[in-house]
Amino acid sequence: MNSDFKVRVTKGWLYRKLVFTYEGEEFVVAYNGREFVPVFIFTIFDRAARLEVRVWPWIATRSLRLFLENKEIYAEGT
Repeated sequence: MNSDFKVRVTKGWLYRKLVFTYEGEEFVVAYNGREFVPVFIFTIFDRAARLEVRVWPWIATRSLRLFLENKEIYAEGT
């Protein structure tokens, strides 16, 4: 995980809200697990971002990883 980013996390059942600062701007990335999509690709200031999510068969978050330009800035789980 990249220590240059300070990420605040709000957790709920199949829900995560990540708040982080990048180039002086605050960003929010929210995931609602009811969508069951394993990878989300998007941009932040024209920089590639990716959110990878894995869910256990009993419908609980297994892992969640956020990347900015292929640098992991947040990770939880296995």
